[in-house]
Amino acid sequence: YLSYWKNGPVAEALDFLIHTKKAVVGGTSAGMAVLGEACFSAQNGTVTSEEALSDPYGEKVTVEYGDFIHVPYLDNLITDTHYDGRNRYGRHVAFLARLTTDHQQRFRGIASEEYTAVCIDTTGLARVFGGFPESEDYAYFIQPNCNQPIFPEHCMPGKPLNWVRHEHALTVCKVAGKQDGSDTFQLTDWKTAPGSTWERWWVEQGVLKKAVLHKLPECVLDKH
Repeated sequence: YLSYWKNGPVAEALDFLIHTKKAVVGGTSAGMAVLGEACFSAQNGTVTSEEALSDPYGEKVTVEYGDFIHVPYLDNLITDTHYDGRNRYGRHVAFLARLTTDHQQRFRGIASEEYTAVCIDTTGLARVFGGFPESEDYAYFIQPNCNQPIFPEHCMPGKPLNWVRHEHALTVCKVAGKQDGSDTFQLTDWKTAPGSTWERWWVEQGVLKKAVLHKLPECVLDKH
């Protein structure tokens, strides 16, 4: 899709709408995938979680950064969609590992389930809409744990990803999508999310693992 959108009329129109007209811009599937400053370009086709975790530098893991559109609050961030239905948790983590390794800086992620929408206002407040509790509709807000080195232990071509960091490589907030959008996540501090569930994720030898996080790391709580 980037072959048609980037460096042409679509990119110019999006830039005008976002930065000049200040219009509401959103997307589904590939349209959401390009909203972050980094994105999965799919130039060699799609990639599964198993493929991406087993080799974060495989030919299908095509990740781009900083050369398309720039949306407020989505800098140094990559999105993913169809999260649960297509089991994309692992590949999203692999994208984050690649970006963090290649650019030696902190990247974050936002993802949504199949029937879930994340709507961000001008103050950076993200409201999550969906059919919860009748259906398991969630959005995920993912960030490296800042208490330790944020980089993967092993992220290299031809090898499975290792991003363990004491079984807390990533801090993840799981926000339910309700019809009224009452559950929220604040993108200005990446910690304020009343009533949401927090998890810790890590990857061992190409296998993504998760656990409930009962207390946020102090460095997250201290953010301003």
